[in-house]
Amino acid sequence: MGKLTRAAAVLGLFWAGAAQAAYEITGKVSDISDGDTFTMISDEGVPYKIRLLHIDSPERGKPYYKKAKQALETLISRQTVRGDCTWLDSFNRHLCVIYVGDFDVNRAMLEQGAAWLHPKYYDYDKDPAELLPVQNKARQGKVGLWGMGEYSRRAPWD
Repeated sequence: MGKLTRAAAVLGLFWAGAAQAAYEITGKVSDISDGDTFTMISDEGVPYKIRLLHIDSPERGKPYYKKAKQALETLISRQTVRGDCTWLDSFNRHLCVIYVGDFDVNRAMLEQGAAWLHPKYYDYDKDPAELLPVQNKARQGKVGLWGMGEYSRRAPWD
């Protein structure tokens, strides 16, 4: 498959909202930037910047930023992780669903209310990864960031 055809196939997965992996990366977590981005080092010593697929967490300076970052640190710090990745974003980060063993880190961040589904990059109508009920449960239960006044009155992405 040529580079252009492969890129078109990966973009097709993106626009369809599919959670299917185009490629896999495995490595040890070395640095956590925030609640949805970290760096891992492969067994070959190659650093990869990873962005958790489908979800978003508060940016630096926003309410719940530190707690979201701590939640991700608790789940993956110094762990060997596997990323089922779909493409590179405009910041050259690999967009991936991350696993520690069989444990789905992206889903756990939603369950803990440390992140929300990214409305720009997740198809709510199709809900291909079946994440909408996970987010709704956390939101209705006021778990994590959903318990904060700012996010209970106005969705984080508004």
